[in-house]
Amino acid sequence: MKMIKNIILLISVTAIISCSKVNKRIIGVINPETAEMTNLSLSDFAEDLQYIPLDNNIQIGGNINRLEIVDSLLFVGAVQTELLVFDLYGDYKNKIGKIGKAPGEYRFGSWFSLDSKNKLVYLLDGKKVKVYSFDGTFINEFSLEKYDADFQDILYKNGFIYLAEFISFGHAKYDWLVLDESGNPIFSKLNSIPQFQSQEGGSGFVFSNDKFVYYLNQYNDTLFQINGTQFEPAYLFAKGEYRPQLSSAENSTPGFNILDITQTNKTIFVRYFLNETFYSGYFDSTKQKLILLNSAKNLNYRDEGPGIINNLDTGLSFVVKNHATINNTEYLVAYRFAYEIKTHVASEVFKNSTPKYPEKKKQLEKLANSLNENDNPVLMLVKLKE
Repeated sequence: MKMIKNIILLISVTAIISCSKVNKRIIGVINPETAEMTNLSLSDFAEDLQYIPLDNNIQIGGNINRLEIVDSLLFVGAVQTELLVFDLYGDYKNKIGKIGKAPGEYRFGSWFSLDSKNKLVYLLDGKKVKVYSFDGTFINEFSLEKYDADFQDILYKNGFIYLAEFISFGHAKYDWLVLDESGNPIFSKLNSIPQFQSQEGGSGFVFSNDKFVYYLNQYNDTLFQINGTQFEPAYLFAKGEYRPQLSSAENSTPGFNILDITQTNKTIFVRYFLNETFYSGYFDSTKQKLILLNSAKNLNYRDEGPGIINNLDTGLSFVVKNHATINNTEYLVAYRFAYEIKTHVASEVFKNSTPKYPEKKKQLEKLANSLNENDNPVLMLVKLKE
């Protein structure tokens, strides 16, 4: 009997140890100071690339702040335009509400998120969240005044509305607040960094893949993954002199500044600025290292580079802005200005280039010749390898 008890105890201990090993999750540590340059190109990640010129019957004003794709519809939030809806052929469908001060109108259409199941748009407009149908009809709104916070971004996922606050001028009350679909509070994570003097505005990101919501405040070393009331670290940024300082020095700016960050179902892509240079890269979970794909200096304010070197058709580099799942297939989403495409295709570098798919180079030339320099931006979609 004693022997049987010992065997049972041994099996139980072994099971516990095995479960611990299975459940142990490796957190990636991102360190730009030890990043490794590589010669990987777009064909290493993607198997197809398509361009979608956006209908010029409606003009997109200013830079695009957000691109979201759902139900074969493209929602475009730009600085000086209402939130616009196109189909995936680039044809204009409708506006979501309108800019103005009347009930149901908004000041900016850039910060929004989509509920594909109920075909609703949640738009963050200062101290209010406004709700619209996909056809643009205003439905309702709810106030955020009682939270005494400066929320700067919004994301809807699986029945929850996530409101993100980033440290602005040295202060933030929350990291994020979770509401239900009616605007009732469910959960909040308070900001843990004490207030400090700073001239820097808010800087951070909230984004998602098919599984989680992700939150990053650039003054914190942790990129969190969130699911409703549950959250845990997904990545850490290593300590180093490149990290932003909690400084009161006038005109001080962080030496390290993330410009774009996108999490697919397998890979996190990041574009950042460090030591007077712009970088594009991704985190290799096998090597546990940041891998650089491209770099550039002296970019003008409208240049979206550097991105992943485009060897598919030798067009402009692909600057990852978002990801989307369309018909169970995962894509990366980007855009380029029409004048950028025309200028690149007219260059000697492009003319003398040898792409992986020569027929796609011819298609890009045809597209460039059809564009006017002042046309709307052109959407870029790359189909990711499985």
